[in-house]
Amino acid sequence: MLTIFNVLSIILIVVIILLTVRNRPVTKAGQLNRVFIVIVAIVEVALILIGIFFLKESIAIQSASIVCNLLLLIGLLLSYKMR
Repeated sequence: MLTIFNVLSIILIVVIILLTVRNRPVTKAGQLNRVFIVIVAIVEVALILIGIFFLKESIAIQSASIVCNLLLLIGLLLSYKMR
């Protein structure tokens, strides 16, 4: 069940990356926020893949993944606020 959740999370993150890269922000803050979202999303995918393949029951990897999810959510909310 956890693997299905991780695969769905990776698909959602890839969709977020595609939507973030597609729109072109006008302001410098919008551009920095877009870069921040892409970096956090890539780190999130890496953490999920490490959790799936190498460290199956690591609490540290799961907590880092949750922190990245929160940062990604904050970045997305800021990007909608900056439009």
